Amino acid sequence: MRRPTSFPLLQRTVLLLLGTACLSWAQFDTPPRGFGRGSVEAVVLSPDGGHLITSGSDGIYVYKAESLDDVAHLTLDPRPFHRDVGPVFSPDSRLLAMGYADTTVVVWDMESYTEAAILTGHEEWITALAFSDDSSLLATGDRTGRMKVWSVDDW
Repeated sequence: MRRPTSFPLLQRTVLLLLGTACLSWAQFDTPPRGFGRGSVEAVVLSPDGGHLITSGSDGIYVYKAESLDDVAHLTLDPRPFHRDVGPVFSPDSRLLAMGYADTTVVVWDMESYTEAAILTGHEEWITALAFSDDSSLLATGDRTGRMKVWSVDDW
């Protein structure tokens, strides 16, 4: 397997989630390192290649993709999240959305690592998240089949 050319400093064994059903291993020369704290439920690489995200039982951890340096720990009060929905980046890598079992969606600003919005209004846990191609809309779905579309400009 070929090393990723856009991440020359990434010297760890990393499992990259390349879609909901496709997994790919990237093996590098140095020993693996633990990411996050507690259980890791999802690993996501930002579309611009700048951030590597892990989410799990202790919140969301943000790392610089090239160096794997810790950048931020994004967390609110402890929230159960539905394990089928991990963090989702906007295509421009500016926003990160996470759906929770308490029916909320939290959107993080990835430039300041602060909360951009807490979206409420679903009746059951969040099961789907997707940004529009131009990053202007976020679609969310819940267990009842209800879908909502949110404008990023409203935050």
